[in-house]
Amino acid sequence: MMFVATVRCALFDQRLVRAGYPPSCLALAKCAALFLVAAVIAAYTTAWMRLFWRPEQPLVLAAGMFTGALVYGGIGIVLAAVVRSELAGMFLAIMISSIDLVLQNPLVNPGADSAVVRFLPAYGAVQTSVAASGLQVAPANCLLLGAGWAVGVAALGMAAFAARTRTHHPRTVQATPTGAEQAAPVPCPIWPTCASTWPHTFRACPA
Repeated sequence: MMFVATVRCALFDQRLVRAGYPPSCLALAKCAALFLVAAVIAAYTTAWMRLFWRPEQPLVLAAGMFTGALVYGGIGIVLAAVVRSELAGMFLAIMISSIDLVLQNPLVNPGADSAVVRFLPAYGAVQTSVAASGLQVAPANCLLLGAGWAVGVAALGMAAFAARTRTHHPRTVQATPTGAEQAAPVPCPIWPTCASTWPHTFRACPA
């Protein structure tokens, strides 16, 4: 969602910046939209999963979903600033999320407990959500790891968005002619004898 929204609004954002709108306000708006969408997704997924079983810690489960949505939302903003094609960006977003989650699945990957997997973007969010489903202990380390990834990716996305919308063409103000310059007559390039024949002959000079 953040990738599509950022790509489709890129030209409009650049026009706002060129018109004098502060880029920091646009970045804050993107950040607020990212947090709002992540909160809605966390509430939606937590409520939907509660229809099938009762997790031990629903709030911790929602926190894991929230951090995961923040991570992938930030990745979407980064892809929007790097990739020019919407189709290529959607393909990369799907591939990144698929590879990330497949490598953490012990049913698919026998080495899901390796040290390399712990450096994946959604590792903290996935471990927090899994632990909240069946354990009474809040995984503080996983929460902090997920929050760190969320803040880092969101900051990278805001930096990429600011670089994408930055313009190198400052506004120029055209001075309005006054005094003698404003009162000076404009010569007719086609019929230079228009003024000389007045008032004996009326001939219109085209603009």
